[in-house]
Amino acid sequence: MHRLATAAAGFLAAFLWTGGVFAAGADVDGSADYPDIGRFEGSWITHYDAKDFDEYWIATGPVERAERGEGMMLEGRVVRIAYKLDPGPSVLEVARNYENRLTGSGYEILYKCRDKDCGGYNFRYSGTEVMPMPFMSVNLDDFRYIAAVKKGDPTVYASVLVSINNGQVLNQVIVVETGEMEDRMVDAKEMAKAISDTGKIAIYGIHFDTDKTDIKPESRPALDQIAELMKSNPELKILVVGHTDNQGSMEYNLDLSMRRAQAIVAELTSTYGIAAERLTPAGAGFLSPVASNRTEAGRAENRRVELVER
Repeated sequence: MHRLATAAAGFLAAFLWTGGVFAAGADVDGSADYPDIGRFEGSWITHYDAKDFDEYWIATGPVERAERGEGMMLEGRVVRIAYKLDPGPSVLEVARNYENRLTGSGYEILYKCRDKDCGGYNFRYSGTEVMPMPFMSVNLDDFRYIAAVKKGDPTVYASVLVSINNGQVLNQVIVVETGEMEDRMVDAKEMAKAISDTGKIAIYGIHFDTDKTDIKPESRPALDQIAELMKSNPELKILVVGHTDNQGSMEYNLDLSMRRAQAIVAELTSTYGIAAERLTPAGAGFLSPVASNRTEAGRAENRRVELVER
């Protein structure tokens, strides 16, 4: 019997597939299975990262020498998920269930291999990304790798790496929804016009790592323009409102969005010299979506910062 749920297996199998109350460990906050792929029964998420635009090299052939083998560099939305499973199932059983789930969900297997067939020790040169320990570890004598693609709009690539460490099966799922980077830069004049016309503007150029509040360096251009907006309109006072998607609990997302808003306000006051009394942080979590959270594209649209005139 398959340990991963299929559409024909009905509600019970689908529940077992997602782990439900049977999971031996708790998923990290803000994490979720990738739709149509899911997880092996009883496993739990130890690491989750989703970026609206990133790159990922997917290996599509064996590595015969100490250099990168067949594969391709992909760009688009990238989701990285690591799972852990208590001792019991074999690497083969977990990998075979993932393969069945992928093909059952409309994916075409581009390449699959086991340890020595993948290149053994040379697999480390394949360019395949391995998440850092303790989230993922590869036993070169016992691992399986699968690369797959699902044609569509967007075309989605997925890789699954399964291995074992001290009796515990670890696996990672990396998914790329291919696409072009969206130009979301808005300058200070456009911000001012939008606030004048509608009382607010959504900013998509401020970036954080998953579950973190540290502002990433690539956010600098957006922060520069917000600072210019405030300096060019000295009477303007705004709410800086953080918004999230619906991954995780309401309480968690309200707290995360508030802390991110506070980090933005702190950066604008300390680096740009904007008076603190002109900036009020607020966190809305997922209480004010602008798109459906049922799709990856919708969730990306909902992850934003809004500047609201007060």
